Parts: sequence; structure tokens; C-alpha cells
Amino acid sequence: MSLTKCLLMTAPVPFLNLVFMISQSTADSFPKTQKNLNESAALGCDRPCSGVTQWKRDGKEMAQCGPGAKTGFELTCTVNTGQTTLTVTQVSYSTRGLYSVYCAGREIIQCRQFLQLLTPEFILELGAGEDLKVDLQISGTVRILFKTGNFSSVQLCSVDGRHSECIPEYQKRVFIVGNSFNLRNMTPSDSGIYTIQEEDGTSVSVWNMTINDVQQIQTCKEVFGKEAVIFGVAMLVIGVILGVFGVPRMLRLKDRVLRRPRGSSSSSRDPSGSVENGGVPLKEDLQGNMDPEG
Repeated sequence: MSLTKCLLMTAPVPFLNLVFMISQSTADSFPKTQKNLNESAALGCDRPCSGVTQWKRDGKEMAQCGPGAKTGFELTCTVNTGQTTLTVTQVSYSTRGLYSVYCAGREIIQCRQFLQLLTPEFILELGAGEDLKVDLQISGTVRILFKTGNFSSVQLCSVDGRHSECIPEYQKRVFIVGNSFNLRNMTPSDSGIYTIQEEDGTSVSVWNMTINDVQQIQTCKEVFGKEAVIFGVAMLVIGVILGVFGVPRMLRLKDRVLRRPRGSSSSSRDPSGSVENGGVPLKEDLQGNMDPEG
């Protein structure tokens, strides 16, 4: 047994907790590049290297660049004026992680950095009775959390490969096909937010689900259809009534206005007694017409 294992086995719990806290704070101090799913990312290191520059993700070599570099790696990097840049064409669940840079086999600690994937969020509507199908995206163990209204999140299931463990009321409704989580026979009470989460608490995806009551929607359509028919018939009746009684009355009224005499003395009146552009009577003319003796 190695000395390291012996120390870990005999070390007190508070000491191990301290070691974990220090390592966690060190990891949190590394720069982070956050991208959306399928976006491109460029990770840089401004430390010069005269030999071969290697980029590694979680210890696995991803790319080489510089004099004498090899090709055929998953990613590509370039060296320009003493700075190296690693290009990730499409950020995905498999490309996230801790990236480190090596120069001639020695790590450049200052260039450690995380590439993180921003949690994708989806909005989906289903009808009652349909099945929810969610791609888990990763092959490791995940948890499915559910939240509705102001209540706290509840873990519905834990999925490891094709095996799932769920709370009793969901166990018979859940089945795994490939890497897809399926929840059968959705009901309106299943509406809420579903979160796919890794063991370390990292969210893989968030699904905002609305389950519509098909029966209620059909009833609303039927009621609305009947009301629309009644409204249409009522408007038709009103239109007929207006056409039969209202329009002739308006035409007769218009005919009376057009036939009303404009005054027989207007031709013998002094031209100054009317206004040009329309022959509108002046105030004096109106008063004269109102005089009883006229």
C-alpha cells in the first residue's frame, strides 16, 4: 500500500474536508469560458513556448501545435507571436471540462481554464395522454428533478445507463430507451419544470413543460363555435332590420333636405349680403329672416 493511501485512510475527517475545500477553491479560481450548445469557443494561453505546445482536456490530449507538432487530434490549435489558441468548433457536452496547456511536456499552470456549457432550456407543450421524451445527453448517472409552482424541487428518478430508480408513483410510468428518458401518459398535473442534473449538481438541461387538457380544449372549442354561430345570426338579423327599415328612412330624409327651398329673395338681395364660396348667409341676413315683419 502506498504512503498516500495510508495517509488518506488514517487522516482525520476534518483534515480531509480541509483538503477538499482547498482543492475546490483552487478549481474555482481558474478562468471559465461559458458557451451555448453548438457555439464555437477559442481558448488562449499567452505564455510563450519554443517547443511543441499540447492542449489537454481532463488529462486527455486534444491538440498539438508549434514546431514539430503532430496532427490528427480531435481539436486544433495555433501558435502566433508567442500565444497559443485552441479552437473548439462546436461546444457540446463532450467538449466541456478542464483544459490545460503543456510546453515541451511541462504544464503551464497559469493557462488552466474551464470550458463550460450554459444549461440549455426548452419550452414544450404536450397534450394529456402523450409521452414525454427527453434526451439525457450524457452517459453517466443523472437525476431528474421536478418543480411546480412555488414548491421545492423533488427528485423523481435517478438514471444510470438503462437502469432507473424512481419514486413509487412514477416508477411504472418511466422507461429508458437508449439514452432517452420517457415518462408515459402525461397529465395536466405533470406540468412544471424538469431538470436533468449530474451527480455533482451540474444541470444538463431544463425543460419547461405544459400539459394541456385535450378534453377541456375540445369543450372550449365547441362552446366558442356555438357562441360564434349565435353572434353571426344576431348580426345578420340586425343587418336585415337596418336594411328594411333604416335605409329607406334615411333616403327619404336626404330627399327632403335636398328639396328644401333656399329662399326666393336670394336673387334680388344685395350681393354683399352673402359670403362667397358657398353662398353662406351673413349674420345680418339670418337676423332679417327671423324678423316677423319679413
